[in-house]
Amino acid sequence: MRGTMKLTFFKSQGPKQFHIKPRYYDPEKEAREQRKWEREQRLSGSQGLREEMERKWHRKRRKKSMGVTLVYLVLIVLLLMIIFGS
Repeated sequence: MRGTMKLTFFKSQGPKQFHIKPRYYDPEKEAREQRKWEREQRLSGSQGLREEMERKWHRKRRKKSMGVTLVYLVLIVLLLMIIFGS
């Protein structure tokens, strides 16, 4: 017999590959998610919504007052330069 020829109807599978994705623990991300969850729980009621709106309003007001303060500071510096520069 010369070479024997094997007839197969089904393709035999090779060994299965095992792929695992490494997982990393990020404590900062977990802390952010915990704070976000607590904030959402706090805001679920109408009182929480009111607190959040007040906080945003105060933040906007503070930014606006900082801009006005900066303008006054620049005007004072310019006035002093004009007075003492001559």
